[in-house]
Amino acid sequence: MGNGKWVLRSTKLTDRKKAEALVESYHATTRGTLTMIQAQKQISEIYANMNTGEKLPSSTIGGYLDKFLEQKKAEVSSSTLDAYEATFRFFKQFLGPRAGLDIKLLTRDDVVKFRQDRMNKTSPATARQTIKKLNVAIHEAQMEGLIMSHVGDGLTRIKFDPMAVKTREFTPGEIRKIDQAIDDPEWKGMFAFGLYTGQRIKDVAKAEWANVNFKEGFIRLFISKKKVEQKKFLAPPLKANLELMKKKATTPYLFPKAFEMVAKKDRSAVLSNQFAVFLVKAGILDKAHTSHKKKAQGRSAKRTRSGVGFHSLRHGATSLLKKIGVPHAVAMEIVGHDSKQVSQHYTHIGDDAIRDALKNFPDLLGKAGRKAKK
Repeated sequence: MGNGKWVLRSTKLTDRKKAEALVESYHATTRGTLTMIQAQKQISEIYANMNTGEKLPSSTIGGYLDKFLEQKKAEVSSSTLDAYEATFRFFKQFLGPRAGLDIKLLTRDDVVKFRQDRMNKTSPATARQTIKKLNVAIHEAQMEGLIMSHVGDGLTRIKFDPMAVKTREFTPGEIRKIDQAIDDPEWKGMFAFGLYTGQRIKDVAKAEWANVNFKEGFIRLFISKKKVEQKKFLAPPLKANLELMKKKATTPYLFPKAFEMVAKKDRSAVLSNQFAVFLVKAGILDKAHTSHKKKAQGRSAKRTRSGVGFHSLRHGATSLLKKIGVPHAVAMEIVGHDSKQVSQHYTHIGDDAIRDALKNFPDLLGKAGRKAKK
C-alpha cells in the first residue's frame, strides 16, 4: 500500500489476467494517482469483484436529498417539510455541480463551508437549525450504507453572536398602541390572549371553546413544542375578555381564521407576519422588517431581526409576573418556560398558588382595550 504496508487479499478470481488487472486497480487506488471520482469508481468496481458482482450502494448527493424529502412527506408536518426543502435547496445551490457527485464523496469540509455560508446570510441560530436538518439526512445516508461516516458531527455547535438582536418585551405604552392599531376583532382577542398568558402564537391559534372552563377559570391548551396538553389559568382581565367573546362565538374555536391557518395549513409564520403589520401600524416596527424587498438586497441577503413580535408577549408576561412579586418558579409555570427551578419545585406549585398569582395581574389594556371591544 502507499504507506509501505503489505495487505494480503484474495481476488477470488480464477482467470490470471483478470486477477492481475484487479490487483493493479488496487495499486492505483492506494498510490493516490486517481482523482476522487476515479477512486470512487475504482472502489465500486473492487467491491463488485469481491462480492460476486453486487454493486456498492450509491446515490448522488442531490438525488439522495430529493429521495429523503419525498420520504418525509408522510412523516412530518408541512412546515417541517418546508424547512427540510429549504435546507436542501440551499445546500445544493452551495455545492453547484458537485451536488451530482456520489454521496460517498460528501466531505466534512463541504458541511463546514456550507455552515459558514449560512452564517454569513442568516443568524447563528438559523444556521444551526439548517445544519441540524442537513445532519438528519446525512445520518440516514450513513444508516443506509451510502456514506461511511457522519460528516456533520459536532457542527451544530455554533457560538452565540453577542451583537444579535434579542427579543424584548413591549412597554405599557406600546401595548396600548398595538391594541389601538389592531382593527380585526379576532386579532384583538389573540393579542389579549397572548398578552395575559404568554403562550406561543401557534398554540393560541388552536384554542377551543370546549376547553375553556369559566367556572374554574382555566383553559386547556395543546402545547406544540412539548406535544402535551396543559391547563392554563386565566388572569381576571382575560377571563372577562373571553366571556364577552363567547357571547358572539359562532364556531368551536376562539380564533377560527387563525385556527384554519395553523391547524389545517400549518402556517403559523403567516400569523406572525400579520401581527408584524399591526406593529408597523402602531409605529413600533419599521416596514422594512416585514418585506424581503430591501434596497440592493435579495432573498439570500442576511436578515436583521427586529427584536419585537408576538413572542415579545411571552417575555412581557414573565417579566410582569416577577415585577408583581410572583415567585420565579410560579411565573415560569404559568407561562410554561422550561426551568430547572420549576422542575425542582413543581410538586409544590399547586393550582391555588397560580390563581393567587394571577389575581394581581393588572389590566394591561385598560380603557383603550375596553373601548376597542365596544
